[in-house]
Amino acid sequence: MSDTRVADELEIRNLVATYADAVLRLHKADWLQTWASDGEWSLLGDTSRGHAALVARLEVLTSGLEYVMQCMGGGIIRMGEGKAQGRWTITEHARMKEGSSLFTMGAYRDDYCQEDGAWRFARRRLQVFYMGPPDMSGRVMPVPDDLGDGLEG
Repeated sequence: MSDTRVADELEIRNLVATYADAVLRLHKADWLQTWASDGEWSLLGDTSRGHAALVARLEVLTSGLEYVMQCMGGGIIRMGEGKAQGRWTITEHARMKEGSSLFTMGAYRDDYCQEDGAWRFARRRLQVFYMGPPDMSGRVMPVPDDLGDGLEG
């Protein structure tokens, strides 16, 4: 593995960590810096594209939250020429402003690009396996066999 490839992979891992940290702090500006200018975010049946739409979607999703913490699992990254793809498991613990709790498990499938000399999210797609009460009493969706789709190589 070349030094450049190792550096690129470390930068992408830091990108994912920066994203989760910005979510924890509910810091929109830091979160937005992780995205390419025409980045695309798909989750919960909706897709948003471009910085203005991404921030608007984040505001909708976080407006009712008092607290949220994303824990990213170990990621798998596939490097290409000037682009990369990744898959990350995620657990998320949240408390709503009205007092209820929410627990989510899933996996992000990512496409990364280089923009302004830095790796950014070109596309993030969240596949949810569970979303509901922290006691796991809600419906669990099976992990799909095609979870690896989009990771070439």
